[in-house]
Amino acid sequence: MLLCVGDLIEDVVVWLPGPVALGSDTEVRITRERGGSAANVAAVAVRAGGRARFVGQLGDDELAHRLLHGLAVTGVDVVARHGGRTGSIIVLVEDSGERTMLTDRAAATELTAAEPEWLDGVDVLHLPAYSLFVERLARTCLELAAMATERGVPV
Repeated sequence: MLLCVGDLIEDVVVWLPGPVALGSDTEVRITRERGGSAANVAAVAVRAGGRARFVGQLGDDELAHRLLHGLAVTGVDVVARHGGRTGSIIVLVEDSGERTMLTDRAAATELTAAEPEWLDGVDVLHLPAYSLFVERLARTCLELAAMATERGVPV
């Protein structure tokens, strides 16, 4: 089983047909999707035929519950803590495909106190780079990496 630790957030994707009309309206297409590097990797692992667990922190709100349910129905084993508010990212996609992200990771960076049972049945620990950039989450990931190393689980 693959263990992924980090973000499960809402991506608000804004598809731009051309330049933004500053100070005016710009017609765009907007979609809302489940996002977050760790959650996405876990979902892809399951879709490819593997088993995966996601561990992360979200708010205790309707958005969090919708995102968690959406991830769980893909077959990912979901372990979530709640506190703060659920994060969102605005993803601006230009017609060339170039992406710009406006990030508000919110509670996703607040995960603390790694628990050894998160590693039960795990063959590989995946820590996305985003999980190592901001404190609380980064410290928790390093604690978990040390536990994984002690168990012989590759990181």
